[in-house]
Amino acid sequence: MQAELDKGTGKANFRDYIIILNKYHIPFFDGIHISTIDMEKLREFDAWRIEQLKRIPARLTHPHY
Repeated sequence: MQAELDKGTGKANFRDYIIILNKYHIPFFDGIHISTIDMEKLREFDAWRIEQLKRIPARLTHPHY
């Protein structure tokens, strides 16, 4: 995505995706093999992300609301 943005061909929301990946997904899932991510791990991520945000995410980003 960053390479596409650098070339000027990326979509505007790529910037938001990169920020979210770097701020939440990579810190939480770093070192966890993708085949071990199950519903329990996703629930842990959800709780962790709420702690990081200090609020419940907007409905568009939160699967449970």
